[in-house]
Formats: sequence, structure tokens, C-alpha cells
Amino acid sequence: MEIFNHENYEDMLAFVQSYIQDKEFTVLDNQTFIHPESLGVEIRILSTSETNNVAVASVFVLHFGTREDIEGQIDMKIEELKRLRAT
Repeated sequence: MEIFNHENYEDMLAFVQSYIQDKEFTVLDNQTFIHPESLGVEIRILSTSETNNVAVASVFVLHFGTREDIEGQIDMKIEELKRLRAT
């Protein structure tokens, strides 16, 4: 079981990009200083489709963990953004 942490956060970001591209979202480049005490990495995601000419984005801390942990966090954030996009 792969666990993402401060040592392999770049792999985590690559996984996130791959995971969300089919969900009409993308990760924007964001330089964050990562250190051993970090609990996660700050990321920005943006919708790649627009509803009513509105694209939505979010900046949040993605906490380290397993692939399943990461998928759960991303799915919750995407659902939140889809609700915002629909209003």
C-alpha cells in the first residue's frame, strides 16, 4: 500500500492530476514548501468545463495518506465545487 508523504508528494500530485482529469478538473501549478512536519500540500484545482460561463477553482490543503485517502479528499472537494458551479 503506497502512502504519500513529504518525501513523495510529487508522486501524490501526479496521481491527483491523473485522477481528476476525467472528472473535468485540473491541478494548477503551485509551489509549496514541503518539510518533514508537513501534514499535506496546498494545491489549487480548477474546473475545465464551464456551466453558465462560470469555472470554479479551489485552494486547499490535501493531507498526506494512502491513495484511498487522497481519492476521498479529492472526491469531496470536487462535489463541493460542482455544487458551486451549478448555482
